[in-house]
Amino acid sequence: MVGEQRAEALRLNDGTRVPLDILVMCIGSTPRTELAKQAGLDVASGVVVDDHMRTSDERIFAVGDVAEHRGQVAGLWTVATEQAEIAAQNVTGAEVAWSASTEFPARLKDVGLDVLSIGRVTPAAGDEVIVDESPAARTYRKLVLDDGQLVGQARSKYEIRRIGTAKCPVVRPKSQQGQSTRSGLSRWSRS
Repeated sequence: MVGEQRAEALRLNDGTRVPLDILVMCIGSTPRTELAKQAGLDVASGVVVDDHMRTSDERIFAVGDVAEHRGQVAGLWTVATEQAEIAAQNVTGAEVAWSASTEFPARLKDVGLDVLSIGRVTPAAGDEVIVDESPAARTYRKLVLDDGQLVGQARSKYEIRRIGTAKCPVVRPKSQQGQSTRSGLSRWSRS
């Protein structure tokens, strides 16, 4: 980062300077698992839980940022509240399983910037990525396609819509197929 009082630019490894108005850094969260380790619980990236939010000690439950369910620590408030509801029922003797999606929606809203991501926004090998951005309008759209099916998206302010993460075909007008441009709301670019 370059700047005395605020981030003004990024300096790349090759020395290129990229000016910026805003810098958003997503560093995530790291579960604090020391107590769980001391208690002898199974710990990987987080405290390992089953579908009922039980740890390796059936008398202890874990939820939220510390809970690792099926190899994933979600780190999202909505997931934490769902897990807490399941754990609360199971603590009282119910046998309720959490049916988590493997893709959690995430929303960032700060400094006048509203960004929503749903599904798989980090492409896997073989995925097609379509980016549509307009810096002047402060809009950004990214679609991730797996074999022509939408599997993830990220959208900025003014572009957020309620959509599901179910696979659905993406159809582009023939005039836009294969174009490579970095701006314009009606033009698509591939990366």
